[in-house]
Amino acid sequence: MKTNKQGGKRDGAGRPTGTGKYGCETVALRVPKSKKDSILRMIDEPVADFEKTCESRGKRIEELELQVEELKEANAKMKIKGLGI
Repeated sequence: MKTNKQGGKRDGAGRPTGTGKYGCETVALRVPKSKKDSILRMIDEPVADFEKTCESRGKRIEELELQVEELKEANAKMKIKGLGI
């Protein structure tokens, strides 16, 4: 690389890759200001906690899906009773 006395990219300048907060190469990402705090919390949250949160949400979704099926069955039975069958 040629010598540049007016700034710009220079060999050896900047932090070495993998020595920052995350221990790996990073990229800049633009997000809505309103989402910044929640995204930072998600990034800083330990992976085990994040997986546990996802697992509990998955279980909750399964429970809700079962409730929906039960309601559909109950509704179908009520329709049959209403028809006198």
